[in-house]
Amino acid sequence: MDGQLTEEQQIVAQYADPRVPRNQSHASAYRFLLRPENADHWWCQHYELTKELCQVLLHQEHLQPRQIWQALSRQLGSCSDCISSYHNAQVCCGTSNSICSI
Repeated sequence: MDGQLTEEQQIVAQYADPRVPRNQSHASAYRFLLRPENADHWWCQHYELTKELCQVLLHQEHLQPRQIWQALSRQLGSCSDCISSYHNAQVCCGTSNSICSI
């Protein structure tokens, strides 16, 4: 990869950049995850990005939380690796009742 970040890594890096508005990072993450090639298994294949995007659910920020919630719920219902990654996110967030309570 010659030191270049993937698109997903660039979006994750946006979250750490205070110059980038959170809603812009959330929108980029959501668009990336909605692509057909990324549409399933957000938790097990796109863990860091999904964990950041879940801030929308915690704070009811500008994106449509219901759509995100439904997509996450659907994936948790069909993939044991996603469930495992989701539980890891709960530990990282230090909570069992945030997004994290789908």
